[in-house]
Order: sequence, then structure tokens, then C-alpha cells
Amino acid sequence: MIRLIVIACLSAAAMSAVASGGPGFDTNILAHMDAALRANNLDREDLSFAKDVDDPDFALGWTREILADPLQLPRLAEDAAAALSGIDSDPEPFVIFLYGLLEAGEPAAGKPGAIVAPAVELTAPWDKVLGDVVTELLAASEQFRIASEAVTSGDRRLLITRWIGGFFDIDDDATHHEEFMRLGLEEADISEAIQLARQIDTRSDDDAVAAIFRNLPRAGFLAAGEAVRVAAAALADEAEAGGIEWPSEPVQLETALGPVVIGTPGDDVHDGYAALIVDPGGDDRYVGDAGVANGLVGRHVAVVIDLGGNDQYRGGPVVGPGCALFGASVIIDRSGDDLYDMPGAGIAAAWAGTAWLEDGRGRDEYRARCAAQAYACAGSAVLLDREGADRYDLGLYGQGCAGPGGAAVLADLDGGDIYLAGGVEHDAERNDDRFLSMAQGASIGMRSRLGGGFGLLYDRAGNDLYTADIFGQGVGYYYACGMLLDLAGHDRYSLHQYGQGVGVHLSAGYLADLGGNDVYHGFILSQGSAHDYAVGMLLDDGGDDTYTGDHHTQGRALNNAVAMLVDTGGNDGYFARQSDGGQGIGNEGGFRDYGSLALLLDLGGADVYSTGGGDRTITLRPLYGVRYDVDPEVRDALVP
Repeated sequence: MIRLIVIACLSAAAMSAVASGGPGFDTNILAHMDAALRANNLDREDLSFAKDVDDPDFALGWTREILADPLQLPRLAEDAAAALSGIDSDPEPFVIFLYGLLEAGEPAAGKPGAIVAPAVELTAPWDKVLGDVVTELLAASEQFRIASEAVTSGDRRLLITRWIGGFFDIDDDATHHEEFMRLGLEEADISEAIQLARQIDTRSDDDAVAAIFRNLPRAGFLAAGEAVRVAAAALADEAEAGGIEWPSEPVQLETALGPVVIGTPGDDVHDGYAALIVDPGGDDRYVGDAGVANGLVGRHVAVVIDLGGNDQYRGGPVVGPGCALFGASVIIDRSGDDLYDMPGAGIAAAWAGTAWLEDGRGRDEYRARCAAQAYACAGSAVLLDREGADRYDLGLYGQGCAGPGGAAVLADLDGGDIYLAGGVEHDAERNDDRFLSMAQGASIGMRSRLGGGFGLLYDRAGNDLYTADIFGQGVGYYYACGMLLDLAGHDRYSLHQYGQGVGVHLSAGYLADLGGNDVYHGFILSQGSAHDYAVGMLLDDGGDDTYTGDHHTQGRALNNAVAMLVDTGGNDGYFARQSDGGQGIGNEGGFRDYGSLALLLDLGGADVYSTGGGDRTITLRPLYGVRYDVDPEVRDALVP
């Protein structure tokens, strides 16, 4: 069970906070859910009809548990919020929670396994300031190297070619070939990728990728990555506490780990790879390979610590600061109005590794084309922004997005923020005039081969704007889970298809908004809906809310799925253009084996439904659907 996996890492204080009203289903919601089910002659057991019907080479066990028991999904939201509740002061419980979801073992914080590195000798005075940290980073780097050797160098290149090359149309865009060569790929790798992209049947290559994936030593990567994060955080605290006499000109030390750079209080430019960069202030620029950990070329560790100033982090055409490939990238920027601008990937992006980007005070802007702002595949990626009204602008795949075996979290703790995703890659498979997003709490697997992971966007405060196009705002695809948790504020959500708490093709999607007068706009398959052996849920806790859509929306389940939209109170409006396309409607199963179960629960307020009537009534909707609306007196009387 999910809670057995993660509950041990949560403090009693965090759990009590969640129990008093969090992003899951409390006893009141569950009691009304039971009443709605009884109205259709059903009970909770009927949520558990068969949905786990495929046989992937790899899938995280808890994703299958959700398909069997959909109420595990809101419980997972509770656990995620509890784990994040203490991240301000102690990130370790959250890291243990996240790594537990990856089912690769719990890494001991700050302990890089059995690897013991010799002490690194540095020149005075940096030996006393940095010596211990560099030694710890060297041990973690060595663990990455040893773990990486579980698969051949050719297999590592094949994974990176498939996982990153696809983001940049490697078969069409020759301008990126040189950049891929710089990553450590070979001409043969690129030629094979081009040939593969032109094939119709890619099953043999998919089989090869799945076989390599199964052999990845994910536990070793996670343990080494956590050791890097802990060492970097300790150094950042020590440096910020003062007592260091900073140089007037940048200092570069050559070590067994790689270059170590000490910046100045002025405006510095860090334009190349360094295993460790420590900078006390100034408006600095980090470009090129600064902050890029690339194990393909033996650079397993990249740490950047910047204590102040309005800094710029600018990437190259393919990767940039915050990227980790078979390694760990950690960036800690304590203050300033910073710009993170990636023409390609970066800003907490990990493939078979760990990426952690932590930004403190300031109004920051994050821009990237793809695989950024918390994206992970066979690893973990976290973007933690502590303070400020921020802007996140992304093409596709990020803002808390996970691929196979990945866990990715974007956590913004304060400020009214803007999240934008789309406008880069056309959604040719479904809508030529729309764009893929796969962002804002999303996860996707490799269909028929590898299940996905856990993608989360967590926003603690502020009036926020979320805009995506195709796939976003709490969506999962193929043995995966995507989640968006917004804890406060008057928020606006806009999306075209697949999102706002939607599961698609053997997956789960969840959106919880815990306060404020919110507006949700989605066109198709949105707002607590699910399609094809899947589970989708949207919970809005309080406020006067407005839901608009076209069809397959507002608690719509089709093709063997479970869907729920729960609004706990307020004067709400539900508007769908097609009267038979949503607001608590299931179906008979279509070309699948069973029907679908759909619930729309509104637990208070004077409400309006475009399908007519509905306020303070219980209405059976076609084929295992219920629209359940009660007044506050009934709502409060049902549960002691």
C-alpha cells in the first residue's frame, strides 16, 4: 500500500496538519461519496473493477495499486503535502518520501554508500573551507561512476540518444548534431537515431531501451545524488553564515574531483564546467557547461552555490545549468531576482541521476524549451522556489513532469505565480493546431514497455495562473501519476485536452485546490475525468468556483475508468456545451470490457449546472454516473 511505503517519513506534526483539512478526501467527503454511490446501488468496492490490464516490462507498484483502489490517489496527495510541509527547514523527509515512490530503496542522507574517497588536498585557505565538502563530493562522484558501469557505455549513450534526442528532432535538425557530440554521443549513435526516427515499426528498439532500463542501478544513483545535495546545502549554510574572506578575482583550483571555482563579491562570469562553484554575490552569469553534470564524459557532479545578486543562468542549444545525466546537478541560489533561460533543457532536469535547484528570495523568471523546471526520467528532479512572485515559461515536458521511473517536483512556496506551457511542439497525433505541454504535474510512460513515474506541481500560496494546452495540470499517461496541489489563493486554470485531474490509459491524474474563488477552463477530457482504464479526480475545497468545458469534462469517465469532481462548498457554476458530455456521466464501456463510474459531488452553496436542475438534488446520470448536490445542513449532518 502507498501509505505503508511513505508514512514512516512523515512527522506527527505534518500528519496532524493534513488530517485537519488537506488535499485528500476527509471523512466528510468519503461519507458523501458513499451516499452518492448508494444512490446508484453501488459502494466503494465497485471502484475497484479491473483496470490494471496490461503487462509492461516495468511499472512502479503503487501506480498499479491506484488502478485497483482509486482512493489511494487522494491518500497519496495527503502524503505528498505532508512530506512537503516541512521542506522550509528540513528537506530530508520530503526526499525520503520522493525516493520511496521510486521503489529503489531509501538513501541515507549524506552517506554515499560504501565508497570512501581519499581526502582532497586544497591550497590554503580553501583547504579549511572546502576540503571536507570536496572530499564528500568526490566520494559521490565515484559512486556514480561505479553505478553507471552496471550498463555499458554504448547502452548509456543509447538511452540518452532516445531520451534527449527525441526532444530536439535529431533526425531533422543537423544544427544540434555537434551539441549531441559534445554530450559524449558518437556519430554512429546519431545515425542510428536518424534511421530509427524514419522507421514505422520501432518495437525492437523499444525492447532494447526497456532491457537497459531494467538494469539501471537506480538506488545507487539516488543515494549518490542525495549525498551531493546534503553536502551542497551544508556548504551553502556555512558560506552564508560568514567568516570567509572572498577573493577579489575568481580563483580556480584543480582537484581530483575536477575544477573548483571561488567567485568574488562582484559580477562574475562562470562559463565552463566546474565540479563546484561558490560565489558570494554580484550579478553573475552561469553559461555553457556551468552547473551541468554529464556522466557520459566523466563529469558526474556539478554544484553551484550563489549567495546573492540578480543572476543569469543560460544554457546551450541542448542542455544547460541544472542538467544531470548519470550524475547529480545541484544549484542553490539564496537571493536575488534571477533569470533561468534555457534554449534547450535544464533547470532541474535529470536522466538516470539527480537534479536539485533551490532558489531563495526574489522574483524569478524561468524559461526553457523542454525537459526543464523539474523533469526526471529514471531519476529525480526538484525545483524549489522559496519566495517571490515568479514566472515559469516552458515549451513541453516540465514544471513537475516525470518520464519512466522518474520523480519530478516543482514546489513554489510563496507568491502569486504564472505557469505557462506549450507553443513549441505541435500535437500532430490529435490536434494539428494545438501544442503538447505535458507539464504542471504530469507523468508519462513508454506505452506497452515502461510505466511512468510521479510528477507534481505544488504551489503553497498566492493567486496563480496556470495555462497549458495538451496534457497538463495533474495528468498521467501509462502507469503514471501526475498531480497539481495548490494550497491557497484565487487561481485560474486553462487547458485544452487531458488535464486538471485526468488519468489517461492505465494512469492517474489529480488536482486539488484548497481555497479561493477559482476558474477552471478545459475543452475535452478535463476537470476530474478519466479515459481508458484510468483514474482522474479534481478536489476544490471551498470558494465560489466556475467550471467551463465542451465535452468529456467535469466528472466524466469513459472506457473502463473512474472519475470524480468534488467541490466542498461555495456558489459554483458548471458549464459544458454538450449536455451529454459531462457533469457526472459514465458510459457502457464501449470497446472495453466494462462500464465506467463517474461522480460529481457538490457539498454546499447555490449552484448552477448547464445540464439543468441539479442544485440540492441527487441525479442519476447515464450508466454509472451520479450528480450529487447537497446543502450545507445535509452536508454537515451526514458525518458526526
